Amino acid sequence: MVDFSALSGNLALVEDVFKALVIIILGYVFSKLAGSLTERAVGKKVNPHIGQISKKVVAYTIIAIAFVTALDLFIEVSTLLAAAGIAGIAIGMAAQRSVSNIISGLFLLADQPFEIGDAVDIGGNAGAVLDISLFSTRLRTFDNKYMRIPNDTVANAKIINFSYYDIRRIDISVGVAYKSDVGSAVDVLQGVIEGNSSVLVEPEPQVVVSGFGDSSIDLLVRVWVQTSQIFTAKSELILSIKSALEDAGIEIPFPHRTLTFDEGELERLKK
Repeated sequence: MVDFSALSGNLALVEDVFKALVIIILGYVFSKLAGSLTERAVGKKVNPHIGQISKKVVAYTIIAIAFVTALDLFIEVSTLLAAAGIAGIAIGMAAQRSVSNIISGLFLLADQPFEIGDAVDIGGNAGAVLDISLFSTRLRTFDNKYMRIPNDTVANAKIINFSYYDIRRIDISVGVAYKSDVGSAVDVLQGVIEGNSSVLVEPEPQVVVSGFGDSSIDLLVRVWVQTSQIFTAKSELILSIKSALEDAGIEIPFPHRTLTFDEGELERLKK
């Protein structure tokens, strides 16, 4: 004799499994669509990186809702959530550092001290920003090493963003001999500045006498350049300054040391 109650139970189970699969598949498809739309909207209004983070948050939230909805077909979700709440307290106590990283990551995204591609120094760690996730910030150091820094460390560190402004100032200290004509040296340096195409006219470049050195009169060259040209421009200026001062017969001194010996010590050294 056919057990119709068992057959009916099996059919109901198959139906629930089918419904659960449909819910999960639809949730996955909708999460992709909603995530992409969120990324596009937020990326245009804020910035592309926050758009990527928003995409992940929206997608994961929709998938989680779909999973819980599908799970509700088989077990009482409220009971499961109560058990999960107890477990969550224990897990949360063990994951305080991770939670701290997430909160710090959200603060960094809101404060925006840097963006992807910026050259930064984070607590003495310098490099270009590769990514800013909820848990960590990743850098590529200037000597091409991969570096991952937890967000709570980043949030509490001193951050220097070399790319934040479009222009940067270059300071070059130049020493000329005390016997040199300082006015002529200043004119030579002004000529070097005017002959360099990377130097901006505004803000105005400066050549100032900064002080008396141990073996030289110290001059300071201050010029502004585009941030992207700072290293090339500084190298060009240093080479041009040295060449121009030599052509003008102006000495760039180096420290001298005079040693004095008494006659007996000198004779002993000769032996």
